[in-house]
Amino acid sequence: MIKSLRILTVLAALFIAAPSASAADIPFLTWENGKQQAIVLGGPSSSTEWKMALVGENTKPLVFKASTKNSEGFYVFSIDLPTDLTPGAYRIETTGTDGKVSVVAGVQVKQREIYTITEIPTDLRLLAILFAIITALYTVVRSRKYSRLIFARDVKSEGTHFLYRFRDLRLASFGDSFLRYLALRDGEPLHKLNKHLWSALPWLSFPLGVYTAVAIQFDAAIPNGPLYLLFICAIIGALDATSGISLAFGLGLTHVALGNVTSLRTLLIAATFTLAWYLPALIGSMVHLTVPRDFGSDADSARPAGGAISAIAAGVFGSLAVVISVILTDSLVINRVADSLLRWPLALTVGVVIALKYIVEGALVNSREESALKEERLYLARVVSPGMALTLSASLFAIIFIWTQSYFAAFVGTLVIATPYFLLFLVFPRLAMARLESAKRSLIIEAIVIGALTFGIYALIQLLPTTVIAKSQAFILLGLVPGLLHGVYSVFVASSEHVAGKRKEEAIA
Repeated sequence: MIKSLRILTVLAALFIAAPSASAADIPFLTWENGKQQAIVLGGPSSSTEWKMALVGENTKPLVFKASTKNSEGFYVFSIDLPTDLTPGAYRIETTGTDGKVSVVAGVQVKQREIYTITEIPTDLRLLAILFAIITALYTVVRSRKYSRLIFARDVKSEGTHFLYRFRDLRLASFGDSFLRYLALRDGEPLHKLNKHLWSALPWLSFPLGVYTAVAIQFDAAIPNGPLYLLFICAIIGALDATSGISLAFGLGLTHVALGNVTSLRTLLIAATFTLAWYLPALIGSMVHLTVPRDFGSDADSARPAGGAISAIAAGVFGSLAVVISVILTDSLVINRVADSLLRWPLALTVGVVIALKYIVEGALVNSREESALKEERLYLARVVSPGMALTLSASLFAIIFIWTQSYFAAFVGTLVIATPYFLLFLVFPRLAMARLESAKRSLIIEAIVIGALTFGIYALIQLLPTTVIAKSQAFILLGLVPGLLHGVYSVFVASSEHVAGKRKEEAIA
């Protein structure tokens, strides 16, 4: 690719210098829509005033963006071709400082055949920003401000049946882990609405997952089947994460039994594809539990303030996990992409379901007598376990290696992205700083800031005078540095809070 760009550079420079060029002398390129394409122009006398556009019949010209100038005076002009750009013949026109228009290349645009995320920076950017936001949520939640979690749960009914007792005891078997608590909190709206459905839905979901695995085509490792079925699975998972996990197990085990999971890539595809069935609800549960603390809610109250706001926030942040799931799946499948309805329309649907279930639950809680409710409490000592951090690291390493085919990029990328999760269960008393003992943390604000900084790094990298793949690899290595720095900052805050808490305990004793 570098060689072809150099050839194109020489030809383009000649065309710009020459008064005119015959059609036979113009290079002809073949591009796929939905990807970022680049062309190199310039020379010792080049100017930043050059303009370049992709022009076609009955199509609004698409303007290229110029990078900074390299040491030889050349610029890389790049353009993100829309996925819906009509295939056909186009031409690349340059406009010089004197206003003269020259045709420097012909382009045949065709439908995208290969999905390579390093050639689709818009998707890579979106994935990195969303992942940075989710990571920021975890790093903020470790703060002492959010350590005492509580919600109001319906008391057990008399004469509960086997399925109810099984699920209730199964959740209790996880102990006081954060994951168990999130699953318990997430299922509570359904528990309040109908205890029989709450008890039976995970059992009904497993065979539905099996049926979904049989109904969809896993041809060339691409989950492709009836959209309504995939929406049903995602909606069930949004209502109840435990049932979503049951769905995922049903689909995964069936594909293993059918011999469709034959490599690490296909295993990762099955895993990322089903993330949309339970991760949004768990993220939503965490947000709904913690956001009220930003509005001054009493940590000892099971009826926190800001119920509607926390419900909407839970839906918004939960929906982001759907987009992460779809992009990850597309990036691993390569030969095809998921239907466009499985990105934003599905994310919107899941987000609305998550928000509505908490709003409905709020109405149900207000209608209950105090005697019908009990408080479920958790002191959050650790946000993630070492096992979860290791699993995430191994998955990230495999995914980035599939993207880049580079062990170095996979190692460094994993180091940058996964380190904040390892920092979540570490405290260093020697790092304590008195000024940070009472640091004001805000879940939503800090997550938005980290997402914005990640976008800023992407914008700066896009100015580099290099190829799209090189830019993408640089972004994989550097894009999530704000998240890493945020994780380090959270270690300082947590360490300061830990030391301050020890001092108070000693003073009381």
